[in-house]
Amino acid sequence: MTPRRLLKLAFSDDEARAVADDLGFDAVPVLRPDGSVREFWSRADRARVRIIGSHKVPHDSAIERLLPALGEHVAQFVYYRCEMVGLIDASDLNKPIARMAWLHPMVELERAILDVVRHLKIDDQSQAEALRNQASATRKRQKTAGRHNLEMPLLEYAQFGALLNAAVHLQIVQLSEHEIAELNEFRKCAAHGAINAVIGERSDCSRLNRVLKTARSAARFAAGQTVRRRK
Repeated sequence: MTPRRLLKLAFSDDEARAVADDLGFDAVPVLRPDGSVREFWSRADRARVRIIGSHKVPHDSAIERLLPALGEHVAQFVYYRCEMVGLIDASDLNKPIARMAWLHPMVELERAILDVVRHLKIDDQSQAEALRNQASATRKRQKTAGRHNLEMPLLEYAQFGALLNAAVHLQIVQLSEHEIAELNEFRKCAAHGAINAVIGERSDCSRLNRVLKTARSAARFAAGQTVRRRK
């Protein structure tokens, strides 16, 4: 979030409008004489808006809880007890600390798939067949690593999208082509935020929320494969 001490606060509608227009802010908190903040100037609405429950989030909320609200509202005001201590806008979701939260479920899915490969002792030839047209490039990476005594299964060297496709072929996960494309896209953005933003527009909040749920569901499915296949 942007802490309150760094926020541009305004005392009147005219001042708030000028700050919003000059600096491109979507929401500018309006400060009352007693120091409290109960309203904000909305650049989209061109009006002062009262801060209601749907605009508020507790300071210790999980970051994913913010996604639906940020997709619907201009911003979320962060509260500690009864005091407004900061503000979060959709653009804050591109900050490095936020991107770590988006990357983590993707890494968990990757590790769940590779754990199944190890536990079921799926050989490199079967992994190569599952990789299809990505097998050759993956074998090259494996060969290079082998020179440094890094002996690991072939799929350890597969890129994320290729790994997901191979996992589907090996029946480790159940994902559609569209789901794989979304997972791969958001993983790239989370890992390389300096090049691609995770959130480009407000509608991306709902897409990100959906992708995170897909990643966690697929990881749970993969984790259950070793149990199901041993029965």
